[in-house]
Amino acid sequence: MGSYSALIVNDNKELTEKYRQVLGKKGYDIDKIECFPDFNSALNEIINKEPNLLMIDFKVNFDTESARMEVEKTFDSLKENGYRGKVIAIIGNDSYPGIKDKYESENGVDVTVLKKPFDFLSPEFRDAVKIGEENE
Repeated sequence: MGSYSALIVNDNKELTEKYRQVLGKKGYDIDKIECFPDFNSALNEIINKEPNLLMIDFKVNFDTESARMEVEKTFDSLKENGYRGKVIAIIGNDSYPGIKDKYESENGVDVTVLKKPFDFLSPEFRDAVKIGEENE
């Protein structure tokens, strides 16, 4: 298997460990899966290490303008810093249409939006974590 890296942004330690286990089974190097409680603490690692996959668990519902601004700020930071890996945006609801299209069209990267709770066996999740032929 390949030596793929991932970075998980999630403040729930139990769920983060579950993500790590699942990614390890999908071909990611478990030693190269780093976890951070928030995006600001993860940004330097994202820039310096350029993980193959970035999973961001947004803690907001997109019913307010401030929540949408938080997401925009996160994706703008990724764009400004040239991140080109895959992104999985995990959201609490789907009332913020366009997050995928906006980031993909502006940056040309692969973005998957998963609504909580999501199934690790779903085709959307499997496709999102697949990197290269070895990871099928």
